[in-house]
This record gives sequence, structure tokens and C-alpha cells, in this order.
Amino acid sequence: MLDVHASPSAWRRTLVDLLRHQVLLLAMKHGRAPLPVSPAVLKSLLRRGILNDVYDLGSVARRLSFLEDGRILLAELNVRAETAATEHDSRDGGQHSTSAEAMDFRT
Repeated sequence: MLDVHASPSAWRRTLVDLLRHQVLLLAMKHGRAPLPVSPAVLKSLLRRGILNDVYDLGSVARRLSFLEDGRILLAELNVRAETAATEHDSRDGGQHSTSAEAMDFRT
């Protein structure tokens, strides 16, 4: 069970474990070898704030499983963040999007 009042480092470790489990389960579902999630990818996702939401973990895990490379996922997130920031700049007069908005893979 997740304790919402846990320390931030304990919460991050839990989210990282959940992401790894999601990736493992998706690999098993598709009959593939599990994709290791590199520490660099995890650090980048944490720094961007993407793993702060439990519901975003599923999107990240599915996309990582599909792309099969964490570097491609990060590059895609960079492009989406830049595109979202440009759209928000033109509409909102300079306010930037959050990482969760830039991570929406459903489009």
C-alpha cells in the first residue's frame, strides 16, 4: 500500500519500482524480454516531474515498451515539451506547459 505521507525519497522509490513493474508486465504480456529501465532515463523522468503522478506511469511504461529505447522516449518528450511550450506561448503570452501536459501520448 502506498503511503501518501511518506518522505519524498520513499515516494520516488515507490514510483520507480511501479514503473519497472509496469514495464515488466507489459513485456510479459507481449511475450518479449523485459526492457531494463536505465538509471539515466529514470533520473531524467524524475527531474522532469513525469513520474510524480501514478496515472502517468502507465503511459510512460506503454510508450517505453513500444519504443524499446529510453533515449528515444526522452527525445520524444523533449519534442513534445517544446511543441507544447510553443503552443502555450502563442496562446497564453509566455506561460509554459507542465511536463504532464507535454507527456500526453494519446495524440
